[in-house]
Order: sequence, then structure tokens, then C-alpha cells
Amino acid sequence: MSIILQNISFQHPDGDILFTDLSFSIEEGDKVALIGDNGTGKSTLLKLISGKIPIQSGSVYREVDAYVVPQNIDEFSSLTVAEALKVDAKIIALHQILAGNVEPAYMELLGDDWDIEEQVIKALHQWGLDSIRLEQTLSTLSGGERVKVFLSGLTLHQPQLVLMDEPTNHLDYVSKDLLYSWIEKTSAIVLIVSHDRELLDLLSGIYELSSLGIKYYSGNYTEYKEQKEIELNAIENALKGKEVERKVALKKQQKVTERRQKLDNRGKDLSIKKGIGKMGLDTRQDRAEKTSARYKSTQGDRVNALSGDIQSIKDKIAQHSVLKLHIESSDLHDNKILVEAKGLNFEYVKDKPLWKETLNFLIRSGERVLLRGINGSGKTTLLNLITGSVKPTIGKLDVAPLNWMYLDQDYLLLNPSWTVYEQAQNFNPKMPEHEVKCMLHRSQLSESFWDKPCSSLSGGEKMKLSLCSLLISSVAPDLLILDEPTNNIDIHSIEILTETVRNYAGSILLVSHDDVFIQEVGIDYELELK
Repeated sequence: MSIILQNISFQHPDGDILFTDLSFSIEEGDKVALIGDNGTGKSTLLKLISGKIPIQSGSVYREVDAYVVPQNIDEFSSLTVAEALKVDAKIIALHQILAGNVEPAYMELLGDDWDIEEQVIKALHQWGLDSIRLEQTLSTLSGGERVKVFLSGLTLHQPQLVLMDEPTNHLDYVSKDLLYSWIEKTSAIVLIVSHDRELLDLLSGIYELSSLGIKYYSGNYTEYKEQKEIELNAIENALKGKEVERKVALKKQQKVTERRQKLDNRGKDLSIKKGIGKMGLDTRQDRAEKTSARYKSTQGDRVNALSGDIQSIKDKIAQHSVLKLHIESSDLHDNKILVEAKGLNFEYVKDKPLWKETLNFLIRSGERVLLRGINGSGKTTLLNLITGSVKPTIGKLDVAPLNWMYLDQDYLLLNPSWTVYEQAQNFNPKMPEHEVKCMLHRSQLSESFWDKPCSSLSGGEKMKLSLCSLLISSVAPDLLILDEPTNNIDIHSIEILTETVRNYAGSILLVSHDDVFIQEVGIDYELELK
């Protein structure tokens, strides 16, 4: 069994070409990733493979239907759990038969699946969804629970071909471990779009999608990074070689010009001595100038070609390099108490506290704190308490006067109706226009972005604009609050965020299930919610 794609192209309705002539195959037993920057077409390619959107050009061959774990789970919020798992018709047939309606259509639809309800409940239980009802709509579930409904279909249906689009978004660390275990054990063909570097290290190959097309790298993500480093070194060496060639060509061009000038002058002197008339001199001079022009043109073309090669190589290096953004450090002295909780709890429903035990903790200036907990443990609620969005119902929470920046996975600090330039400019209305645009350009948001609405940006672009807005505001945050900041952004954007947060000398309160990100930014201690 295999998947074969031949000459696949896709064009948006507005005429923008997403990709052209993509060809690759995935063989039986392969577990591979599809990675690339936001906007390169990874999700679209999965939809083409699954048949969710029609193929415009080329062909997709697959022997079986694909089971899909989607990224945009909100579009399924109106479905019941049974509908999302595509067992609703069988369950209806079962109930009709049990009620005495033994029409052949129901018997044929149910087949041998008399225990279908038990199978579904068992699959849901395996993914930690014990209290979920089959008739319950997905809109009543948390983001993590919705993803786990689709993951339970892996257990229920035992598919031979699985397509996953960012499956670890919204998952807590317990659920991620369950998914990692399933990936290691399954014999299915698996194609995953993901920025989860821990997950990517479980796979046997990486397909990289870019504006240049699609390229395969054998091995897991760690091995992919090593191969990319070799590529970068080769590109940098090529740049050095081309720069040496250009210097040689420039010197040669200069020598040719000087030599022709000397020959021209010598020819004039000899002609005068031999008594050649003005008309003869003009003819010789014209011939010499044409010869000289040909030499200059030849060498000039060579220099221009080398300059073009050098710029092309520099562009490739820029694609590999990580944008460096510097957040100003807080001027608070270390160990100042920023947040103090005493017997803290919160009730969404009266007499039903969110946490089993009240919370007691301190966060001091200079500390980097990780807030851990499974889905539904109240991590975002605690962040809302600290920022003042909601008030405690039990106990006391003291927050010192401070400047804080809240960066969440949806980048809600951005106004979706503003353009990119308006968003940046509103963070510091006194900054001159040219300085704002200069800051945007340095944040890899070039002129082509300035008039776009913030709502149209990719996750990585929203992250860059959020950080850029902070830089423009010229206000150093005393506390940087990060709520699942690596969700919805590509790997390259994660590297930018990691570098920025790691170099920030201030207090951090982090919610994340990205263990690689946690390790790389550095954490002093954890607060676990239960």
C-alpha cells in the first residue's frame, strides 16, 4: 500500500499560486512529517490527499480512505461525538433494531457491529474521555477534548492511512504521551503536519515544503537539523567562493580597462609619428573603443552574473537564519514579590471550586515559572486571575503594580480589524512613521504586509507582529506571560520565539506542553495545578 502524488498544483481563487508540480510518494509502514513555514500549503496538501478539496492539476493515488485528525477543530463544533467519529448512523440503526424495527436497511447498516457503543466508549476511555456522551456536541468540549475525540477514532477504526494536522495542539502532556506511544506502535502509513519537535523525532522521514517545492530528508527531526546545518555550511562556503570570484573578475575588468587605455594612448602616439591623418586616427580610435567596449561588456556581464549569484545565496542563508528580536529587560530588582496567592480558589459554579486544594505560592522578579496541569486544570483561569480579568472567589491574590505582556496562542493582543501598520503604530503613536516601518521590516514584516489586516496573518506572522509591537511600545515588561505560545506557529517561528524569550532578562510565567521549548528557554521551578 502507498500514496503517490504526481504533478500536484494548487491555485487560490484570487489567482495566487500556492505550489506547482509537487510529486512524491509514501510507502507502506512509513511514518513521515510534512513541515514548512506558515502559508506554504501544508494543510491544503493534506486536504488534497484526503479528498476534502478537489484536485486542480495532477493526480493522487491511494488505495484506502484516509483517517484525518484535523487542525481546525472549531469547524466541527456543531457535530456530536458520534458524528465526529462517523458512527452515528450505526448507533441509530442499533437503537432502531433494539426497539423492534428490524428493517433490512438497518440490519445491513449495522452489520456485525452489535457492540458499536461499547467499542466507542472503550476508545474514548483509552484517550482519557470517560465522562463524554456520544450525543454530546463538540462545542461543549475543551480544545484538548475535541482533539482527543478525533484521536479516539484511531483506536476505534484502526485505519491503514492516517493524516494528522498539528495533532498535539491543545493536548496536555499525558495525552501527548498517549499519542507518541500510538505512533511508535502503529503499522499504518502516517503523514503528520507538526511543529512538535518531540513528535517529529519519532518519525522516519521529513518532507520539507517551501516556495521551491518539496524535498525529502531521511531520518527524524534531529537528523534533519543536522542535514540542514550541512546544507547551510555548503551555502556559506559557496558564498565565500562566489565573493572571491567576483573580486577576481573586478580586478580583471579593471586591468583590461587599464591595458586598453595604455594601448589606445600608445597607438595614438605611433600614428602621429607615422603621419596618419585625422580621419585615419578617428577610424583607429573607433575600432579601439569598440574592442574595449566588448572587453568591458564581457567582464561586466561576468561581474553582474556573480553579483546575482551572491544575492541569491544570501537570500538562501536568510531563509535559514533566525530573526533576533530583543525585549528590553525590566528594571525591577531581583526577589521583589510580584504575585502572592494565599488560599486561592475560583468557582465557576457556586460551591464547586476549580482546584481540589487552595493555591499558595509566590512569584518573585527574575524568576521563570512553568505552570503545569492537564487539560481543564485551570491554567488559563489562573492567568486570568493574575492579569485581573476575573476576581478570586476564595482566598486572596496580591499582584504588585507592574507592566506585563500576555502572549497567548491566538495572539489576542492584536486587533483583527487593524492593518499590520496600524497595529504597530498604535503601540506608540508618538513614533514617526518611518521608524515604525523600519521596525516592522526588521521583524521580517516587509512592505507587502503593512496594509494587510491582522486577521489575515499566519500564526508565525502574528507572533512576529506581537513581539514587534512590544519593541515599538518601548515599555519593558516586568512579567512576560506566555500561554501555549508555540501552538499554531511553524518551526522557524518557534526558533525566533525561543531565542527572544531565552535572551529576555525578566520574570516569566509560562504555560506550555512543548517540552523542547520549555527546556530551551530555561525554567526555575514548576507550579502544578490539580
